[in-house]
Amino acid sequence: KQIKDAFDTNFFTHVTAARALIPALSAGGTYLGINGGLADLVVPGMGHISMTQATLNALYRTLAQEAMDAKSRNAVHVHALRLFGLVATPEKTGPADDRTVTDKAIGPRVVDIIRNPAAQRDTLLAIKAKRYE
Repeated sequence: KQIKDAFDTNFFTHVTAARALIPALSAGGTYLGINGGLADLVVPGMGHISMTQATLNALYRTLAQEAMDAKSRNAVHVHALRLFGLVATPEKTGPADDRTVTDKAIGPRVVDIIRNPAAQRDTLLAIKAKRYE
C-alpha cells in the first residue's frame, strides 16, 4: 500500500499534469517538472519515494526525447529540476543549513531554465544543498 500510495501521489500526478500541459504549450515552450534527489540519494525507510523519483526521471527523459523527435510545430522543451536536499521553509526545516536548498537558489534557476531552455545541457538538471555537492 505504501508503494502504491507513493506512486499515486508522487508519480501519476506528474503524468496527469504533463498530459494536460504539454499539448497546450506553444511551439518552443518549456515544460519544467520539479523532482527530488532521492532517486540518487537513497535514505533507509524512503525507498518508496526513491522509486517514484527514479521513475519520474525516466518520465522526463522520455518526454524530452519524444518532444525532440516530434516533427510537428508543437515541439516543446522538457526539463526536470531535481532538488537535492530539503526545501528550506521556516515551518518545516527552520533556518537554512547545509541540508537545505532555498527559494533564493530555486527561483533564479527556474527562471533561467524557462528563459533559455535550449541552453540547458541535459534534461535532468539539479540544485544541490551544500551537503550533497
